[in-house]
Amino acid sequence: PKRGLNIVHHNIQGFSQSKQEEIMQCLRDKQKKTIYGMTETWLTDSTDTAELSVSGYHSPIRKDRTGGLHGGLLAYVSSDLNFRHRSDLEPDDLSLEILVIEILPPNSSPLLTVFVYRSDYFYSYQQWLTRFVEFLDGLPLDSCKCAILGDFNVNLLINNTETQSLSTLMSNSGFIQLIKSPTRLTALLDHIYVTDSTMFQDPLVLKCNVSDHYPTSVQFSSRSLKNMHYTIKLRSMRNFIEKDFLTELSFVPWHAVEAFDDPNDALSAWLHLFLSILDKHAPL
Repeated sequence: PKRGLNIVHHNIQGFSQSKQEEIMQCLRDKQKKTIYGMTETWLTDSTDTAELSVSGYHSPIRKDRTGGLHGGLLAYVSSDLNFRHRSDLEPDDLSLEILVIEILPPNSSPLLTVFVYRSDYFYSYQQWLTRFVEFLDGLPLDSCKCAILGDFNVNLLINNTETQSLSTLMSNSGFIQLIKSPTRLTALLDHIYVTDSTMFQDPLVLKCNVSDHYPTSVQFSSRSLKNMHYTIKLRSMRNFIEKDFLTELSFVPWHAVEAFDDPNDALSAWLHLFLSILDKHAPL
């Protein structure tokens, strides 16, 4: 498998049952994908997040559209990556469909991965652009690398006021656009913007029939990511007594986990409780 980290975006035009197996197969291919972001999921609260889980990935981060049909975002992060859902960086205005994930490589600055879906459903292009400028201004670009992927519904293969204004904004904000070929029929609507073209390489438009948008991908490489899978730590079982371990686990206040609405926060809380006991009985 390739070293580094592969980031993929795909406008799937509905996470339907008929498409689910093909999408899941892509996610299971660990050699090719590590962060997989989807736009236009069309999911609602009638679909439980547990139904979307995939082996080898953290519980998916989702942001369903509220107050309208279609839209929505969903992202999967490989289970061998440390990450945070940076909802604090996302716009308070839910009509701006933006999902921010922070990857935390060991011994390296963070990587912000942003997935965007823009449509004219809530705002005109100019209204959206004004709000997107405010979002960009809030990103901590001085302390991390950043990749922004998504369906902007702006065709970069034609020259008009929309393409000019978006290109100027992203360039002035320190981003470089990597995709050069059509992503939907003859239009380039799905963009990849990065802050450092030396660390983001091999931008691709992938052929896939899940929707009439092609997926786009880019490879992020850093020394810490290349080396992150080669350290193995083993727990000492020399003094481990199963009965004592299980007894102590029975006294843990597991109900505290239920206080968290975000499944990632709930998982972190559960792990903290469990590992505090495990470290005592089977230390690293």
